Amino acid sequence: MNKTKLTKAASVFAAAAMLTAFSTGCGKTNTGTETKTAQSDMGETDLGGVSIKSGLINYYIYTAAVKEVYSSGFSGDYATFDWEQKDADGVRLDDKIKKAAFEEMASKQMLAELAKKNGVTLTDEEIKQGRDSIDEFEKSNGKDALLSNIAAMGLSSEEDYLELYKTEMLNQKIESDFATNPDKYIEDGIKLEDYSNADRVSVKHVLIKNKDSKFSDPKATAEEVLKKAKAGEDFDALMKEYNEDPGETESGYTFGKGEMVKEFEAAAFALKCNEISDIVETEYGYHIIKRIAGMAELNGYLLSKLDGNAEEKAMKDISVKDIMTDISAAMSKTREAASSTKNTK
Repeated sequence: MNKTKLTKAASVFAAAAMLTAFSTGCGKTNTGTETKTAQSDMGETDLGGVSIKSGLINYYIYTAAVKEVYSSGFSGDYATFDWEQKDADGVRLDDKIKKAAFEEMASKQMLAELAKKNGVTLTDEEIKQGRDSIDEFEKSNGKDALLSNIAAMGLSSEEDYLELYKTEMLNQKIESDFATNPDKYIEDGIKLEDYSNADRVSVKHVLIKNKDSKFSDPKATAEEVLKKAKAGEDFDALMKEYNEDPGETESGYTFGKGEMVKEFEAAAFALKCNEISDIVETEYGYHIIKRIAGMAELNGYLLSKLDGNAEEKAMKDISVKDIMTDISAAMSKTREAASSTKNTK
């Protein structure tokens, strides 16, 4: 089991796998845009103390919008969705999406800058993998299909894709480095748990599968793990000894509401930092969850350092409705191209 299997919504693909997914027929309707607001010159937009490549903004708008769409249960044409609807508190959906997109791209860019200062970089070979994924897709499907699928990620050019790929891969390295060297990323005297929020959470967990478990009595094993964890035994050591979730790294999981199966999510958000849950049962098995001061809190800390008007400055001219309408058109072109290719084989 991994985070993808826990996820309810159609979450964002890792940039390294995006074109591979399309070329193998896995990327069907869950990505797409060729938009009027996209920037193809890869200029930079000021986010209030940190800059981001302008060509990536629509990608982050799109991924934030997808999460909202799936959490609402909508499965129709994005062009017909009401992006200006208000919730019970009077907050417009498009404003909520822009806020989420801003926080995602700003925190990732700030992390990338921190990485450089701390010597965390991509190797030439890792960068080459991004270029190779583009070349391989173009060779198999043609230039038009390549550009269509790049547009279907909210991007405008191959340069956009490569920039996104590097950002995503670098952030994965940062997450791993932060798990083992947290002091490199925060100032002295800062307590990350002070930057917890109600929207995102970081956890580690031990999963004992209820099917195909290596343990003869999964429930009893989960109870044993819980007893040891509550008694203060090292949680990381318990993960190494018992955990049956091969997708979980030493940094655990960071996620927002609506992204995980409901039992796991509810238990995680109910915890305080460093608190351990009782046994949580889901369709995957028995979980013992520990909330940690992780990437969610680090992102909160970094965002607190930005200009208070940064979001308004960066997002004021962005239209979620226009972007998602163009996404719908790009998705149609992608499906048509895929169908045409299939019929000619």
